Amino acid sequence: MKKLLVLCLFSASLYGANHPISLTANQETKAARLLAFDNKETCLNAGFNNGVCTAVELAAKDPSKQLHVGVDGMIKTIFIDYMNMRLPKADDAEEQNVIRDIKRADAAKKDQICAILEKPAGCIP
Repeated sequence: MKKLLVLCLFSASLYGANHPISLTANQETKAARLLAFDNKETCLNAGFNNGVCTAVELAAKDPSKQLHVGVDGMIKTIFIDYMNMRLPKADDAEEQNVIRDIKRADAAKKDQICAILEKPAGCIP
């Protein structure tokens, strides 16, 4: 239940939110270079020999791939990929913490949990 609450709060905090990221001039230059590199690599991997393609051309050739739309789009894609990779680990850790806390709880607390779950007292050994 705690896991669900955490996920709901996290989702609610992201819904419709705008998270601008400020970069230094040097970071902007590097990000622009990475954007060009990533988009060129995406086009090459899709079979465009010169590494240049439009979003429409790419979608027609390989709908599973997409070009980054500006530095903000690239940063968003990188973050979403990272989040999707790390969130299951965070969920597992949170679940393990809840299980550990339940196992360490005294009989009265365990009985409260049983009541919440609509189970008889003593349902958790």
